[in-house]
Amino acid sequence: MRFVPTKTLAQQGCLMLHRARHLFICRQTAVIREFDRRLIVWHRSNATSKRPDAIPGVGPAPATALVAGVADP
Repeated sequence: MRFVPTKTLAQQGCLMLHRARHLFICRQTAVIREFDRRLIVWHRSNATSKRPDAIPGVGPAPATALVAGVADP
């Protein structure tokens, strides 16, 4: 059996920060994916949103933002 020295309080604190950061990033990414999924569903069901999507460089997110932001596109 190999023995390792006990981590110091500073090391344990640093590891805790890394683990909390990793968890936060995973949750944040999951939320951002859910919003993207909902925007794509709305985009596919809206004919007006599909028109700007045909422009090169414009995807579903900018197209839906444009259609939602302009009163009468």
